[in-house]
Amino acid sequence: MDGIVTVQGVSHEFGEGPTRHRVLTDVSAEIKPGEIVIVTGPSGSGKTTLLTLVGGLRSLQHGSIVALGRELRGASYEQLVALREQVGFIFQSHNLLQALTARQNVEMALHVSGRPDREESRRRAGEMLAAVGLDSHAESYPRELSGGQRQRVAVARALVRNPRIILADEPTAALDKQAGREVVDLLHSLAEQRACAILLVTHDNRIVDIADRILTLEDGRLTAGSGGLATHTQQVLNALQRRSELQREAAALETGQFLQLIDGFSAECEQLGRTLDMARNETMTLLVDHTIETIARKLRQIFRVERTGVYLSDADRRSLWSPSAFHNGADGVRFVVARGAGPAGRAAEEGRTVNARAAGGAPWYDDVAALRGCRPEAALAVPVFGGAGQLAGVTELINPAAGGGFTPSDQRELERLSGALGVVLERCRALRPEDDR
Repeated sequence: MDGIVTVQGVSHEFGEGPTRHRVLTDVSAEIKPGEIVIVTGPSGSGKTTLLTLVGGLRSLQHGSIVALGRELRGASYEQLVALREQVGFIFQSHNLLQALTARQNVEMALHVSGRPDREESRRRAGEMLAAVGLDSHAESYPRELSGGQRQRVAVARALVRNPRIILADEPTAALDKQAGREVVDLLHSLAEQRACAILLVTHDNRIVDIADRILTLEDGRLTAGSGGLATHTQQVLNALQRRSELQREAAALETGQFLQLIDGFSAECEQLGRTLDMARNETMTLLVDHTIETIARKLRQIFRVERTGVYLSDADRRSLWSPSAFHNGADGVRFVVARGAGPAGRAAEEGRTVNARAAGGAPWYDDVAALRGCRPEAALAVPVFGGAGQLAGVTELINPAAGGGFTPSDQRELERLSGALGVVLERCRALRPEDDR
């Protein structure tokens, strides 16, 4: 599918002479119909400049931008105006006219390019306000609306002319978490319904999960490349609620391929966390939990056991914690295990593999039975060390499906896999907020 916007080698500068400053350098990207592409990066990195160039609000100096089949470099004023009529703009400040009602503010967008029939414009404005959930507030003035409602009016105004492109500059920056979430979810659903492309500039880490792709600008350059994040991270960010995507892909892979997948995925998460300053963000928490759960499911598949556990080490609290411990095919149960308690705790405390049977009243039997919801017959726990030799976590298997205990072959294989997972668990430890443990 051809891009609805194609950016090639775009550079842009402000100022003259000694004060001349380059804000964009050789930027290339493509946006396709129906895509939501987020542009993020530090303040002053050129995000808003790129947005205004794509929308024809600023003249293009170097490179090429083709939007809706029009080349913008060298375009006349009339050609840029024609482009803007097919673009919906949403800004951090809603920019509503205080003397007009919500309906009248939306109608104003219909009068920009002509004089539509009054009844027709009133009808279309009413339909658009209903689409954003504000039909009961159509005659309210901006001062009578909440911040989230005012931004919804701005969204309705941007969409009432059925634009093919929506350009949004920090649309949630002035909103609280719930209102911001409502606005971006609305944009997401309307983009799908109307097959328009959305280019959204934001610093808001809470909304990155709606993106089909993320482009990162730093010092005027795309540091993440025009393709944004790699494939596996894109899939999860695009559908955090559909956790089975990565797990389904992992289930179909051989062990070596799975290790490559999970290593690449965690490395992308690490890069994402650094780029977006998301180390204490709930989206990052979900990605880490997703990684741990995927590993737990794969271990259960490889070893054919009743329960699997993947723990991360918390050195400060001398404990292990897991968002997906002892996975049994349903949702995992989040809990904490003290160092030295049970097979996993012993493996962490002693720094060695624990291969134990429950026969003879093993001291860890009651602990495992109570926390894991099963009758433990055998346990195999392996400490996982990161690159610096520090404990990153523990992998643990409970009860082979075939019965009996874990064989020396099982132990060697879990030790091998655990060694390969060391860097992955180390990344997960670093990325997950401490107050979520």
